[in-house]
Amino acid sequence: FMFLAQMPLTPNGKLDRKALPQPDASQMQQTYVSPQSELEQKIAGLWADVLRVPRVGLNDNFFELGGDSIISIQVVSRARQAGIRFTPKDLFQHQTVQSLATVAQMGGQGLTIEQGPATGRALLLPIHQYFFDEEIVEYHHWNQSVVLRPGERLDGARLHAALAALVTHHDALRLSFTRHSGGWQAHYREVEPQDDLLWHSSLDDLAALESLGLQVQRSLDLAEGPLMRAVLVELPDASQRLLWVIHHLVVDGVSWRILLEDLQTAYTQLQSGQVV
Repeated sequence: FMFLAQMPLTPNGKLDRKALPQPDASQMQQTYVSPQSELEQKIAGLWADVLRVPRVGLNDNFFELGGDSIISIQVVSRARQAGIRFTPKDLFQHQTVQSLATVAQMGGQGLTIEQGPATGRALLLPIHQYFFDEEIVEYHHWNQSVVLRPGERLDGARLHAALAALVTHHDALRLSFTRHSGGWQAHYREVEPQDDLLWHSSLDDLAALESLGLQVQRSLDLAEGPLMRAVLVELPDASQRLLWVIHHLVVDGVSWRILLEDLQTAYTQLQSGQVV
């Protein structure tokens, strides 16, 4: 929450929206106290990076700075990569750097969990069952999509490899759904590098993106897959757009945050010659 002495108004007395201050999470920070120990400094650095604030002090509250349950999972994952171990529950119970440092542990291997591709039949989640119980005219065309403007030119082959890495890593993206006499069933498809995950298109203007989007939306197939497809669009001004469509059975509004970050991470790793 930001508190203003008064609302900015235009000369004719209406709210001047352009004059409203931009939300600034740093205003929620306490009087800055510098983290002291190596562990406190590393935790503060992780928070600042994920929450996108200039710096995090010893007594700043993770959730007051914009953290939430999904971001907490990202923090735990990045901390693990840096050799720091704590759980999302720890972060909810110890919401400042100083408090979290009392329960976090540095070093050690932690649990090693087999993370190979899931195979075979999958149980339908309650939301899946609800979806198939509804009278929907076209089950295949029930998707979520985003249009992104890349900050730099994307290479098609590298982008396709990054998308394929996501399909391998996130098992849900390989689900298929088929109707049988007893109802709908879900199975994990094999990891198929030949999946046509990325299309290329050149458009005369952005207005043509809508019809292209409909074509991509209709191309998803619940039984044969894939349930995710992207299009790299070239425009006359030399800019690009990335249209990304995923069936709602395997993605929701929260999942997009994870997928968008993972796609950027995979692409950047491939760009620098690293293994994804």
